Amino acid sequence: MSLFRHFSAAVAVVVVLVIFLPQSTHAQERSAFAVESTLKVEGTSNQSDWSVAADSLGGWMEFSTDSDGVPFIQSVKLSVVVEEMSGGKGSIMDRLMLRTLKASEHGEITYELLEAETSRVEGAAPDSFIIGTIGNLTIAGETHQIEMIVGVRMSELGPIVFSGSHEMKMSDFGMKPPTALFGALHTKDDIVIFFEMVVKRN
Repeated sequence: MSLFRHFSAAVAVVVVLVIFLPQSTHAQERSAFAVESTLKVEGTSNQSDWSVAADSLGGWMEFSTDSDGVPFIQSVKLSVVVEEMSGGKGSIMDRLMLRTLKASEHGEITYELLEAETSRVEGAAPDSFIIGTIGNLTIAGETHQIEMIVGVRMSELGPIVFSGSHEMKMSDFGMKPPTALFGALHTKDDIVIFFEMVVKRN
């Protein structure tokens, strides 16, 4: 067989595959996080539990869905203005946490996705998925790579909701657990970040 005939046969195979194989993904979308998105940090002290929440979230997500409706995340960038975080334990605790987060020196908490892998959950609703993620989290000027499992809830026409949590220690990011009232109040090192990110389809 001549070289030309080899080439023609190869082209024919490629054409058949393009025409008859199912298309795996839809067009990639880039959406800003909706105002319904939430992020809060919870911890404990020797007196009571405490939490601070972000009043506003900035950032966006790029994602696509395949022909079965499975979501795939390509990139995520998130930013939180530290000075716009507040809690329900009074101004003293708010000031302590702003000082601990080094708000005057490092005004934002940021997250950037590095890797993501989507999978279905056996026995779960067909519109629910989990995504294993690896990303860079920056708090108080220090950046560390973290792993998180993110749950996904989808609806055919409504928004997509990504939710999860991450346990960490303040000292991991160079922060000292705050104290007040001459040591009568002192917080524990362990904290948990909870988030629910909402994106609306274009």
